Formats: sequence, C-alpha cells, structure tokens
Amino acid sequence: GQEGVLGLPPLMFWFVALLIYTYFAAVLPVNILLQPRDYLSAFVLFGSMALGLAALFWVHPTLNTPAFLGGFSQEQGPVWPMLFVLVACGAVSGFHSLVVGGTVSKQLASESHGRIIAYGGMLTEGVIAVMTVLLVGGGLYWAAPAVGNIDMATLGFRESLKAGGWIYAYGNGFGSVVSQMWPWLGFTFASMIAVLALNTFVLTTMDASVRITRFIFEEFLGRKVPILYNKYVSTGIITFLVYLVGASEGWQKIWPVFGAANQLIAAMALMVISAYLVGVKKPSHFTLYPAIFMVVTTVAALAWQAYAFLSAPSPNLFLGGTSVVLIALALFVGNEGWQALRGRRVARLEPVPSEI
Repeated sequence: GQEGVLGLPPLMFWFVALLIYTYFAAVLPVNILLQPRDYLSAFVLFGSMALGLAALFWVHPTLNTPAFLGGFSQEQGPVWPMLFVLVACGAVSGFHSLVVGGTVSKQLASESHGRIIAYGGMLTEGVIAVMTVLLVGGGLYWAAPAVGNIDMATLGFRESLKAGGWIYAYGNGFGSVVSQMWPWLGFTFASMIAVLALNTFVLTTMDASVRITRFIFEEFLGRKVPILYNKYVSTGIITFLVYLVGASEGWQKIWPVFGAANQLIAAMALMVISAYLVGVKKPSHFTLYPAIFMVVTTVAALAWQAYAFLSAPSPNLFLGGTSVVLIALALFVGNEGWQALRGRRVARLEPVPSEI
C-alpha cells in the first residue's frame, strides 16, 4: 500500500529488496542461483515469444503506424548515428560482450557450443525485435480510426507511451493482438504476460551486470587493494554505489550517455577480437569492419550529444563534459586497435591453450 513496508515507500522497498537479491546473486556460484533462475525464466521468455508470434500469424493485424516519419528527431537527433547508440541492446552491444566473456564462456560444456549460442542468441533477439514492432504497430493505434469505438487511452500508441512509458505500450500492444486470437484470455491478462516476460529480461540483466562489474572491479583494483579480491567486499561496495545512484535518482543524469558508452565498449571488444585474429593469422574482416563502423558511429553520436548538451539554452556541462571524455576514450580505443593491427602489439596476443 501507499503507507509502505517496514517504514519504506513501496518503490524504495522493492528497490532495496532487489538490491539484496542482486548482492547474493552476484556472489553465489552460478549453478546455485543464476542457472536455475535462467532455466525457469527461459520458459517465460520463449512462452511469451511463441504466444506473440502465434497471435501475429493468426490475427494478421494491420499496421496502424506510419512506415516512415523522417530521418531526424527533435528529441534524439538524426537516425545516423543516434539509432546505433539509442538501441543499446541490439545486434551490437558492449554489455553483451562483457556478459559473454564474464559468465557465458565459463558455463559452456564445450568451446564449440559458443557459435550456436552467440549466433542463435543474436537471431532470436532479432526475431523478438521484429515481433515487438509488429505487436505495438499492429495492436495500438497511431490515431483514432474513423470507424469504430476504440479506447484510445488504452490502445492509442501516444496515449500508452505517455501513461506508462514503453513497457506499458508494449504490454498493451501484446495484449491487444493476443486477446484477439484468444478472447477468453482477456486483454488484461495477456498484457500481464508481456510485462512479466519483459521484467524477466530485466531481472536477468540486473544481477549479471553487478557480477560483471565485480569482475572488472577486482581485476582493476584488486592488485593495489588486495581486500577487493574478496567477492563479498567488492560486491558490497558495488551494490552500495548502485543504491546511491538509484536512491538519489542520479541515474537520470547519466542515462542519456549510457548508450554511447555501451557502444564504445562494443567497439573496443570488436577491436580486441580483430587484433587477436590478426595475431593468429585468421580472417578478421568480419569483426574489423564492424569495429571501424562502431568507432566512427560512436564518435559521431557523442559529438552530436556534446553539441546538443553544451549549446542548449541551459547548457548541461556534466553531460557535455562526459560526452567529450567519451570521445577521447573512443579515439584512444581506435588508435590502440590501429596500432595492434599494424603489428606493434600483436606479439602480446597468443592463441588460447586448448586445455582451457
């Protein structure tokens, strides 16, 4: 209720509860919590995906949204380069590279399984993306139709987005199409299935990100401060920092540049892979070209953001300065990759021993 739980407002209570869960999920062995949780979550995710795809094929809804609105957004900027940093969890994502290197790689029974998991995961994510566009575009209305009595407060795209954000809009689009296939399921219950599946995605991301941050924290500072090698201590510090950022709503200040920072990590990962492939004399063009594209795109996006933040009527010096720093880091990553590809640092790269 609004009176809260244990003296905390409802939102803060659940925030703290999730942080406690995240702490234990980040320190426990993956086979105790993460693997069972992910196994059970898979049923929810694939079940909702199958339900959404079946509804699309059965109902075959007409897309109610315009196919093209323009190549420039007043809020976000031009499609290129901004699209590639705003969609920060798509085909290319720095966070994905960290998760794959930090947790997924350690759970493979065989190294050969990596291809089907990585490539299959990318294709599956693409299917989910297309399904989402079709469910929202076909289940919601861009404008009230001339014929029929439509509850635009629920089935209007702009209205849904304004009322509850993109999660609410996705739930309404999913519920609209699925309930047309199975009326007995009902719009409300079908929408709840969509939101539950979406929250399952978020839950798996939350604890994985803290675990990965712990790995980086220990590797970066552990040698200088040995106590930070203790996973309980390092995870506690990270969780506390997350609490400070979340409770103070500081995340809202740094979120606008998250996408660019994330894709900078993606560019760095592609550069490292390309340098390794060059070092072991393997074809590298399929990672090198995307790496170059991501470096150029990320720098362009950061330049646009820096200009927008600093030239606004009320300049945002913090975000503008952060964008400039990230541009410098992007150029550094590009230079490091170039030096490695020219052979100056390839000598450090050796094939991974087969017994690992």
